Formats: sequence, C-alpha cells, structure tokens
Amino acid sequence: MLITHTITKNVFLFLGIVCVLISSSIEAKVDNDYWLLPIPLQGDAPKTNHPVTHDISPKSCALCHKKQADEWKDSYHAKAASPGLIGQLHYFDQDSAESCLSCHTPRSEQIKDWQDQTLKFKATGIDCASCHLRQHQRYGAKTKITPVHGTVQAKPLFKKADFCSRCHQFTEGRGLKLAGSFLENTHQEWQESTWSQQGKTCQSCHMPNGSHAFKGIHDANMTRTAFTIQAVREATGFSLSLSNQFAGHALPTYATPRIVITLTSADQQKTHIIQRQLILDDQQNLQQKADTRLQAGETIKLFLPLKPQQQASASIRVEPDHFYQQIIYPYFLEDNDDSELEPEEKQARQLLLKAKQVKNDYTLYAIQCPRWQQKNYHCTLSPQPPKGEPMPLPNANST
Repeated sequence: MLITHTITKNVFLFLGIVCVLISSSIEAKVDNDYWLLPIPLQGDAPKTNHPVTHDISPKSCALCHKKQADEWKDSYHAKAASPGLIGQLHYFDQDSAESCLSCHTPRSEQIKDWQDQTLKFKATGIDCASCHLRQHQRYGAKTKITPVHGTVQAKPLFKKADFCSRCHQFTEGRGLKLAGSFLENTHQEWQESTWSQQGKTCQSCHMPNGSHAFKGIHDANMTRTAFTIQAVREATGFSLSLSNQFAGHALPTYATPRIVITLTSADQQKTHIIQRQLILDDQQNLQQKADTRLQAGETIKLFLPLKPQQQASASIRVEPDHFYQQIIYPYFLEDNDDSELEPEEKQARQLLLKAKQVKNDYTLYAIQCPRWQQKNYHCTLSPQPPKGEPMPLPNANST
C-alpha cells in the first residue's frame, strides 16, 4: 500500500512520518511469520497452562520479571501509543489508524481495545507479549525450562538486527520515501555501516546486557555515547568537531529529532542544525528541505573565528520531538475555537495539547572556550564526554 503525501484535515494521511504502514496480508521477510503484523489474536490460553500466564499484560509478566518490567515501563516502547498518537488517530480513517497501531501496539488484542475505546484507549504499547508471545508459546534468545511457562523456545532472530527491522525500516510499498531515501531507514543505514560488518546489532547498543530500557535519543547519556567530540581553542578561533562514531546508523536516524549547535562570542554567533528537515509546501505536501544528519562514521567540523583576547562558548541542544512539537501538533491545533467542536474532537485536541506540553529537550553539552593561551587548548565541556580521553589536539598552526 503506497502512502499519499497530501495532507487533509479529515483524513490526515501523514503516515509516512507518524507510523509505519503495515498490511496484515504482507508476510514478514524475517523468520517466516513471526512478525506478521498486527500480531494475530492469542485466543484462550490452554487450560494446562499455569493460571498466571492466562493474563498476557505487562502487569502479569512483572510478577516474575520485575527487573525487565521496571526497565521497560519507562521506555519509549511502553510509550509507543502516547496521547499524541491517540489524538492524531481521531483524524485517520480506521484502516490507516490500525496500520499505525500495528507497530505502536502490535498485538491484535490492543487494536481491538482501541476499536472499542478510541480516545479513552489505555495502551501498553510494544509490550512483553508483543515480542515474546505467539499463540501462548513463549520465545526468547535462549531456551529455558521454567515452572510457569514450561519451555521458553529460543529463536536466533532475537539476537539479530532483523528482529527490529519490521517496524524500524520502511520498504517498497510500506512507507514514505523522500529524496530517494525511506523516511524510516534505520536498518538499511546499519547494514551500510561498519557496525553490521563487525556483527554489532541493534541489541548491542539498545539492549546492553539484556536491558529492556531501549534507550535512544531521548536519553542524554545514550546520545553522548554516540558522539566523539573535540572542542579546541586555536590561535585564530574556536574549532568544534562532532563525529558519529558509535551510533551505527544516521544520527538522528529519523525525521522527528533535531540537534542544534550554537557557537557564540561577544560579537557573533554561528548555528548549525543536524536534522532531516521536512516541511509542508503550499499544497500541504510533505517535502524534504535538507538532510544534514551525520551518517555512521561521518564528522562535522565548525569554526568560529576569534581575536586572541576573545572567549567563546557553545551549546549542543537535542530536541527529540521537534517535528511533532513544531509542525504536527500545531497543524491539528491551529483552530483555537473549541466551542463548536464535537465532544470527540475536543477530546482529541486535549490529548494533542497534553502531548505538546511535554518537553523533552536537553543540553547535550555546554562548552566554554578561553582566550588564546599561546597554544592549542581543549575547551571545557560540561558534562565530560563518556568515552574518556579527548581527541588529540590539532597542530598549533591549525586554522
């Protein structure tokens, strides 16, 4: 199914950005039908199963798997069906909305709950059963014999990047393509990086030691581990280099976040934005204005000329939800008069307003650079980068 780029208020076909279009008739390309989406209804559990396993909600799983459940509940997998998403679904036709939910709440049980409750839907997002349960059989990275689940069957897929690709990679007919590149292109970016050649998978970074926190760009420490940074006061100015050495994909990989770098002195300022920048044209068609993201292994170098006695500073700000905050939510909320709206549309607007009020922006680094001290000098970074020693200083005559 191809995505329409034109946006209308009644049927807001913005699915290339908000979610992955999935058709239940399309079989997953990995591991037969394990990621057939939406995941078919589980049906009633066999009577021989332990009573506690009849409840497939995260609350039930947490009775025994507390560590994993605690990590997961603060993750963006758990928040995949946020108020911002549910509010938007009000403007979609049912098929389009269910296509979104196929990745944001992939279990058919949850999609049925949304059909029944719509705007009052309380989802558990991409939950334990989404990944580990098929027809009441538990699966994982290792085979285990348990007193509650019986045999948990191992699937090699759990250790592969392909496990994540079903929802983190658009393919032909399943997602928007702009300027020759899929909007959700993480798996392909990884395949083209040295990380895939070294056998380092999504799980290597996003599930270290089996963690279920699934940290990404919303987490400052996680983002810092992706970059190598060098901030140097040189004879002629302030040099700042930022290198995507450890992400294993473009940074940021999607169109929603942006990273704003600002270099400042007493008499000038220079700003650089790292982002896949999308706009709506006069016909409300989605267009790509620019793509300044750092591909895996890529380095950007910025320079602010200074006089010897001048000091400088810099900030690197991360805005994880920039596109939603600046374009999506304002688009839906542009009408300020709620007095003539139907109750359901008022509820949808309330959800979108709630989402718009959430601020996840953070300062990745604040940098202070001194006057020239007759030699190249590392500027002060706050906080300190997580990867130990700073990059080597350039030659003293560097410009």
